[in-house]
Amino acid sequence: AVAVKSWSEHEQAVVRLNNTLENNARLADVSASSWEKQATAIQNYSGIQDEVIMGAQAVLGQFDLTGEQVQELTPLVADLSAKMGIDMTAAAKAVGKATSGSAAILARYGIVLDKDALSADAFGTVMSTPKSIAAGLVGGFSVFQP
Repeated sequence: AVAVKSWSEHEQAVVRLNNTLENNARLADVSASSWEKQATAIQNYSGIQDEVIMGAQAVLGQFDLTGEQVQELTPLVADLSAKMGIDMTAAAKAVGKATSGSAAILARYGIVLDKDALSADAFGTVMSTPKSIAAGLVGGFSVFQP
């Protein structure tokens, strides 16, 4: 029964991920299998279930990001989730909103982003600032990049 439930949860996560990819043309630079492989790699290293990771990827995919940017942010989201003790969905929403120029949610977690830098390059600012704050709990960010 546990194996069936786990398989069902995995399939639901894959459906959500595929739905996000199909409904957002800007994500066409990646495939669902590349996101699944990344989720599995993070799961194997961190113990975070791949279904949870794929859910976070689907949330990030709703923001104005490319598929590659979602993959770059996913390990950061996992680190933020682990460090702050928040679920991956909340971490993905916080990071996604910051990439849209709104740093208020990250500020609630003690991560203060430079407003001028955020205005100039929100994605680059998010990628550079929280790395040191999240402390690499999942590991080196480059380990899980495509």
